Amino acid sequence: MPQKIQSRRSHKKSRLGCLNCKRRRIKCDESRPQCTNCIRHSITCDYLQVSQAGSSATSLSVSPESEFDNGSVSRVNSPAWNGEDSVQSPSLALDSASSRFDYLDLDLYQHYIAFTSSLMDTDEQSVHRWRFDMPAMASFFPFIYHLMLALSGLHKAQMTKQNVALLRERAHQHYNTGVRGLSALLPTANDDNCEAIYIGSTLVCLCYFAAGPKPGEYVAFSSSGGSEFFKLFRGVRLIIESHSDVLHKGVLASKKKVGEDFKTAEEIRQEKSEINDQYDLVELKNLISGRIGKDTDLGVVLLGVITALEATVYQLVDAPPGGGLATSSIMGWLYRLPAVFTERLQQKCPLCLVVFAHYIALFESEKALWLLRGWGRHVIGAIYDYLPDYDRQYISLPMRIVGYE
Repeated sequence: MPQKIQSRRSHKKSRLGCLNCKRRRIKCDESRPQCTNCIRHSITCDYLQVSQAGSSATSLSVSPESEFDNGSVSRVNSPAWNGEDSVQSPSLALDSASSRFDYLDLDLYQHYIAFTSSLMDTDEQSVHRWRFDMPAMASFFPFIYHLMLALSGLHKAQMTKQNVALLRERAHQHYNTGVRGLSALLPTANDDNCEAIYIGSTLVCLCYFAAGPKPGEYVAFSSSGGSEFFKLFRGVRLIIESHSDVLHKGVLASKKKVGEDFKTAEEIRQEKSEINDQYDLVELKNLISGRIGKDTDLGVVLLGVITALEATVYQLVDAPPGGGLATSSIMGWLYRLPAVFTERLQQKCPLCLVVFAHYIALFESEKALWLLRGWGRHVIGAIYDYLPDYDRQYISLPMRIVGYE
């Protein structure tokens, strides 16, 4: 008796899948605005390109209504790069850029593992995260890998002072590719990928500083008013606030981040027998109280900001040189700034500029991360220019710390 031939099991064909999936001969789930396969491999999906063609948005993958500002992470030509040393790289498609790794990329990866990662923190557990855990996560989220290489390239250019233009150009290319992959994942942020988004957003902010001071950009304000860094920093804030419970598990478990509370200045003062007298902020408090009064709305805000700055200064006293504790403390002060202060600062309010000068001088501390160096002098120079002649006397301490004559 002839054997009955079993008919082929019916299945739904994907006839409208994106071109990337068709080229790779894999099934496309046709999810919009990007299919899952393209998101997983950090490549630009055809669906996304089509949706952008009919949109007036300037970002790559995030609409203007998104919590992530379209002038921040999603913009490839970021002001994180100044025009002096960097070479404007051509626009690279993600799928081609991701596959064109060469000996220079291998060298940058080796430099990251051997040097850059070890300088991002001081305690062994934290260094392990930078050196091993983050590269492991990059195997699932390639945009992390690109941003790691971008940071490594900027670090090597600063450390060796050789082939600077080449290293910055390659870092710029990896930065562009990493930013595209990160912004492609933002609309799908959830508990499964929020840690990767947080790490990617943090790396973008670090690249902003590592690229060096940019004319007209002064961290919390600019010559035009708004702050490009705050647009980038907004992504870190968003992820912390929406997924804080998840972020302190896994790779980031037991790691103190910029959104966490630190000890108050009074608590630290009670524990310490010796306070850094060289950075006494009493005169700054007296200036605020005498000029506008400690009970006025702005006076209350400024005195609160100075008290938080005191806590940051006291933490730096015990922090090991060049470590993540110092950097977390410094970034934590920025993270907790009240909106009214940043608004007045961006309006060039003299008293806010004076307070910010005392903060930005910490960037030149030997205990701050390497990528912050140079920014203190750059920002204080701008503050000096913006201040009225009479108020310049009140930033003599920060000027002395950064060596600004």
